[in-house]
Amino acid sequence: MAQLKLYELMECTRSLFAPALLSQSEETASALFSKIESLGEQQSIIRYFISGSNPAFDSNASNNVSADPPAELLGLPYLGAGILREQLERLYWTTVAGLEAETHRTRLPSLPDCLRPNLEIVTVDGSVICHDWVLVARWRFVRNMFLFAGEETESRRVSLEDVGITTAALHYILYFMYTDRLDLLNNQSLCLSILKWCHELYLSDFDDQPFPGSERLIIHCTKPFAQHITLENAVPIYRAAIEGGSVEHEKRALTFIARKLRDMMESDRRCAELRTLDTEVLSSIMFEHFGKSFKPEEAEGVKPKGDRE
Repeated sequence: MAQLKLYELMECTRSLFAPALLSQSEETASALFSKIESLGEQQSIIRYFISGSNPAFDSNASNNVSADPPAELLGLPYLGAGILREQLERLYWTTVAGLEAETHRTRLPSLPDCLRPNLEIVTVDGSVICHDWVLVARWRFVRNMFLFAGEETESRRVSLEDVGITTAALHYILYFMYTDRLDLLNNQSLCLSILKWCHELYLSDFDDQPFPGSERLIIHCTKPFAQHITLENAVPIYRAAIEGGSVEHEKRALTFIARKLRDMMESDRRCAELRTLDTEVLSSIMFEHFGKSFKPEEAEGVKPKGDRE
């Protein structure tokens, strides 16, 4: 397969999503797929680059186009190991992250105006400039913004201050959207914070199912509490589930602790972890351990024995 270069990728993406970028009506899935087929040998790369961002690449689409990477790219980063993947990664580091060449490889030489960032995303503690043609293809949130033609389309400025996302967390999302890599997303608190905004940012739906194209990012962010529970990690998983807003995994951890309470208490370290939990949570664990129902509202008017008149 011939290499597709960064400028060619931009031209293809702008052509495919021209209605969205120009704030016109959305093209049908079949029309978009026909355009991609016309790209010849490059269509596999383009197809995977924008997989999940259009109904043509949803697994439930009527044309049965798979959102999985083409066979020749399996086991590799989503753009292969060649020039294009490297250029997209450099594009992120040198224009979005704004880091010098000494920190992350070499800077793109004499960057043409068409490849410069043209979209600003404002967070609660700053802002990030990025490329509309990358994010319209890769991120449903940005694509919807152009399709609905709000004031952001003309101002090229999107505010996420109401959502509450920080600049650091946004960079985690953008790093994934540009590079399809997760290797540097190693801050657990930032990963868990992304989950709190995943619905507003169209990374997953309200049934907590990731949108196509965001699956790997969501799975990565849920690792702190989606792993197998043991005596040693039960309390950390419970805390991670709270931080990530997962009621399901929060209950899962508490049920495990309640059932294994005797074993949990055999370790001084685990006892110390349990003592850090809220009194109400500890009461719930104790009641479940003994097979009793715990209803905090029924205990509100009950005073300790020593406080009774």
